[in-house]
Amino acid sequence: MSIRHAAGLLAAVGLLLSGCTSSRDAAAPTTDPVSSAPNLTTGPPRCLPDVGDPELIDVNVPDGPRLSALVAGSGPRGLVLVHGASGEGRCTWERQIPTLVELGFTILAFDHACVADSDCPSGGEVDLVADIGAGVAELRARGAGRIGVIGASLGTAETVVSAGAPDFDVDAVIALSPALPTTDVRPPDAPEPRNAAAAATLADVPVLYVTAEQDRVSQVEDAQALFDATMDERSELIVIPGFAHAQLLVYPPGAGPDTPPSGDVFDRVVAFLDRYV
Repeated sequence: MSIRHAAGLLAAVGLLLSGCTSSRDAAAPTTDPVSSAPNLTTGPPRCLPDVGDPELIDVNVPDGPRLSALVAGSGPRGLVLVHGASGEGRCTWERQIPTLVELGFTILAFDHACVADSDCPSGGEVDLVADIGAGVAELRARGAGRIGVIGASLGTAETVVSAGAPDFDVDAVIALSPALPTTDVRPPDAPEPRNAAAAATLADVPVLYVTAEQDRVSQVEDAQALFDATMDERSELIVIPGFAHAQLLVYPPGAGPDTPPSGDVFDRVVAFLDRYV
């Protein structure tokens, strides 16, 4: 499957999940990450989390487009947050960022190429994993000594690839609702591996997979297969009963995303980050 076909599938499944990720996502249009998208930088700032002085920056992908990103917090531990198929891009992380900053992380959340405020490349295909690499490089330049990557929903495929790609330098990866493990998320001329299933066998950093038994997109069988294949023995798998998807996995049952993340899964996510980031 090509990266363009993969992105079309991301958008299609995003429509299926539009009412499942958060109250914000339910009203948001879904944008194909490799089709033309309006650049909104001339409008008011989007989704500024309630934390300190969040900074809106441009991040340049080498030989690729300009990405719009938000940076919050400070310190030597960095986290790159990768959104799923929602056209709101980085805004899907707005409610979780303040808590992560309070825990001592420097956060970078970006809009993928061709989503929301980010540019589209003038030609060729989008490399979703390169977008993550640009975010990691930005945090390194800001002094982060250790960096984790957290992907949600259909953003987990490129997140897991970043754990096994030889051109990356990350310390830990978290996949909330892993999906599309065999779909290529890098173009044919990009370094291998190009999909999560292949990357897991090469991952030399710990990966935490989190999913729910009744998720319609993130199948438990796929998460189990990724976990079983992951080379790094420090990796973990969490399967919760019932239904929760993406960022909602870090809340207890019945809680909404307008409250700070909490509960058993969130505590285990934080413990994982404290061990490796």
